[in-house]
Amino acid sequence: MDKTDDILERLKEWQPTLDNPDELTESIMANVKPRRSIRVPATVSSVAAILLIGFFLYQNRPSDETFHNYTASVSRGNTLGEVYARKQAGKKTISYTQFKKMLYENK
Repeated sequence: MDKTDDILERLKEWQPTLDNPDELTESIMANVKPRRSIRVPATVSSVAAILLIGFFLYQNRPSDETFHNYTASVSRGNTLGEVYARKQAGKKTISYTQFKKMLYENK
């Protein structure tokens, strides 16, 4: 361990020197790829996000009889999440056995 500590101490003392730091910076910047390649994934992800929001709104659109209540709740400042949670709370969930019974009775 003594040799390793000795080597590490010598490396800490050694400071590299550059003859022309501006030339190094220019060389690095010349080899950096342009950011143009980021535009395509950003555009695709933006379009996908817009489509997902559109599908969400389409799937959770109110029926004709509840449209007035829906627009009133949205105009009162409720968020999209609150409207969705309220709509989901109104739906009744059924158990697996109830589902099987309903399926069997309909045959």
